[in-house]
Amino acid sequence: MSWNVSPKTIVMSNNISSYEQLSKAVREEYNSLSKRLKLIARYVLENPTAIALDTVAGVASNAGVQPSALIRFSKAFGFSGFTEMQKLFQEHIAQQSASYKERVNRGLDGGEIASEEGWLEQLCQANVSSLEHLSHSVNVDVVESAARCISGADKVFVIGLRRSFPIATYLAYSLGQLDCHVQLLDGAGGMLAGQASSITEKDALIAISYHSYAEETQRVLTQAKSAGASCIVMTDSPLSPIADNADFAFTVHDAEVHSFRSLATSLCLAQALVTRLAIQGAIEQD
Repeated sequence: MSWNVSPKTIVMSNNISSYEQLSKAVREEYNSLSKRLKLIARYVLENPTAIALDTVAGVASNAGVQPSALIRFSKAFGFSGFTEMQKLFQEHIAQQSASYKERVNRGLDGGEIASEEGWLEQLCQANVSSLEHLSHSVNVDVVESAARCISGADKVFVIGLRRSFPIATYLAYSLGQLDCHVQLLDGAGGMLAGQASSITEKDALIAISYHSYAEETQRVLTQAKSAGASCIVMTDSPLSPIADNADFAFTVHDAEVHSFRSLATSLCLAQALVTRLAIQGAIEQD
């Protein structure tokens, strides 16, 4: 892979033939992009369905940029224009289940509540759609490896603040039920730094954080990584500030309806991790 670099832009000279290749390239070159192209990069990675199904004008409007900026972004990664890049996203979405695609086309993954009677159905369908996406996007082998990492740790620390706090408390409770030595880092009394100070290289940290990302979670993750602990992350974007320091990173796209974001998919992933850990323990006992 070769790059032609100038002070203002990066132009890829080879061909990218899949969504996975493009996603990897965007993550690798994110820090080299201009401020506006970084804005597009984040939107592109967080909203692949919108990129696949929307027009260039619609994508630009939602991303908060001009259509010409989207074209510059496409060309920076070796495409002739937005339409050529969009084909990779369309192929990626086409691999998802038919029911997921149909729900996306009906706009059930966001937008305004259509009627007084239909709001509950819309919310439920959006969560179903998000859960189906999780089943296709999460690598079960990575879940397996993360579970083994947890089981091999002397102590498991869990942190999730603000919106992600319910997921953290569920994990702490469930891991405790599996006889893991677990501590929830809740920062009660302003003691978060003190709670995290005992993390060592023999331990594991599970960190959950979504946009806008809690700075306290980032600091604890950096501290744990410096101590040599294994780090497992649940977040909402490959460009999340906590993703780079993770040994295992899971990207979760929870449903959003009328600006209200669900936690159903995040909770399902947490349950999958706990369930896999329980199954591994049962197998080892046998």
